[in-house]
Amino acid sequence: MPNSIKLFEKLTIWSLVLGSISSLFVPVEAPVEVSAGFVLIAVLVFFGLYIGLMLLVSRQRSVIAKWIWIILHVWITIRVIIDIPTDNHSYLSAIITFVTTLMSLYGIILLFSSDSKEWFISKQREKLQRLLR
Repeated sequence: MPNSIKLFEKLTIWSLVLGSISSLFVPVEAPVEVSAGFVLIAVLVFFGLYIGLMLLVSRQRSVIAKWIWIILHVWITIRVIIDIPTDNHSYLSAIITFVTTLMSLYGIILLFSSDSKEWFISKQREKLQRLLR
């Protein structure tokens, strides 16, 4: 696995950790009464899907997952930019959100480094070689 993909994984995990810390500083009221168990399950499902998508990109070399990842993070970045003028969260939360957004954008750049491109292409070559055998 290339170093750029390893760094992509580290950035993703750390942005997830920082985002979790940031959420502690944002008071959020549930629109309806929900139990703490439901919220916990929802958070765990989100973490599972997020980490699963990251692993599909980094370990399975899925090009489809890579483009889903890119579209998701471009959309998140647009939402963060739109939310800046109306953000009434704490100063620390805003800084962490900005940092995690930059981390995710850098992670996307890493997916297009020369060694990453070669690594994704090598999976296609392996599939083709198996098919030709």
